[in-house]
Amino acid sequence: MNRTASYFVTGHPLGHSMSPFIHARLFALGGRQAEYAVRDIAPDALADELPRRMAEADGVNVTIPHKQAVIPLLDRLEGRAALYRSVNTIRIDADGRVG
Repeated sequence: MNRTASYFVTGHPLGHSMSPFIHARLFALGGRQAEYAVRDIAPDALADELPRRMAEADGVNVTIPHKQAVIPLLDRLEGRAALYRSVNTIRIDADGRVG
């Protein structure tokens, strides 16, 4: 049996986010069994809450105001995230948490 992949977007505030609707449709079109949620995390709670949330996820989309604040919570940066010191996505797998 295939496991349902779990993803979320984080930022603050996120009441306006269309990401769950968009990703649900993309997953359906691609035949992927996945869920996508909104995790509104206030900046002062990021260091405590994001690692706990990432432990239960396969990936994260990052938006304002967390694009740089997430960096110390990751194992490493790659590509443009490393170049610009700004993270849009976090891949979570056996290699760790990669921006």
